[in-house]
Amino acid sequence: MAAANTSTNNLYRQWASTYDTDGNILQAVDDLQLVNQLPSFVQTLRSSRSDGRLRVLDLGCGTGRNTKRLLLTPSSVPLEVTGIDASEAMLAVALEKFPEATYHCLDPFSQTSALPGHLQGYFDGVISTLVLEHLPANVFSSTLATLLAPGGQALVTNMHPDMGSRTGAGFKVGGDGERVRGVSFAHGVEETIKAAENAGLEMVGAAREVEVNEGMMQRWEGRGLERTVQRAQKWIGIKVWYGLTVRKIGESEA
Repeated sequence: MAAANTSTNNLYRQWASTYDTDGNILQAVDDLQLVNQLPSFVQTLRSSRSDGRLRVLDLGCGTGRNTKRLLLTPSSVPLEVTGIDASEAMLAVALEKFPEATYHCLDPFSQTSALPGHLQGYFDGVISTLVLEHLPANVFSSTLATLLAPGGQALVTNMHPDMGSRTGAGFKVGGDGERVRGVSFAHGVEETIKAAENAGLEMVGAAREVEVNEGMMQRWEGRGLERTVQRAQKWIGIKVWYGLTVRKIGESEA
């Protein structure tokens, strides 16, 4: 995998205007997986809270791709949806498209400054999609544990190491120019689970690993995602994505 040529924050500052439309294969796979997984995750959270608001965070929300899904997920318990991201440019897109959520522009993974006190232990649920790749696994997991209330759960998705060993998050300027690459780690599933356990989190169910297949190609073709189909050809039969759910060990808040 080629080395980073810019910081993660600068990568997303430059990528923000085209992030949702450039045919990114990993985002497309993530979208397919979360169609069912995200509503199921919210349902699980809802079943553990019989009254009051359900406080859910999109950690590293970017342009609000999955913040939107949270806002549209049916729930008999009111959802309080929050998005956190370190990129002002990405958050500007999210705020324009989905102003119903509450957003915070800050680096939740900073090793030099603590998370704001009112966010620590506040959330019943956290989703974090395609964020872990940019961080040491222990830093990511300890931040999850800090944000979650006791008994709270987090749904995490990430680039599979079979993909991460060959490429990393980035884009080509102008679509076919110089490739801009940010910091990227090829974390494995077992490594991710171990880091979560060390942070006081436990697995809920089993991790899921997904490879690109012809069925996905057909679905993308049917949706007119020609650029995604073109970029996905070389990944057929290769695992590119994994997802897992963890729970913060402790008594759940009623």
